[in-house]
Amino acid sequence: MVNKKVIFIFIFSLIISYLIIDYLNSNLFVIIDWIEGVTIADKLREYYIRTFSSNISLSLPISLIPTYLVYKKTKNKTME
Repeated sequence: MVNKKVIFIFIFSLIISYLIIDYLNSNLFVIIDWIEGVTIADKLREYYIRTFSSNISLSLPISLIPTYLVYKKTKNKTME
């Protein structure tokens, strides 16, 4: 049975890596002009939801690295 800690680490690292990759790919570090009438939901849809398919492919391998390290550590600890 998979440890709950490993599942939590995978989900947490997937979310964090997705946000970082999407932040960098969307050039959000450049100042965005405020357009009147644009809501926060519109901005989130534009920068995070529209680019989901391209950014998740980069986020998955990156999130697997800490997950594997935690799994390996917990596996070694249980074998001792």
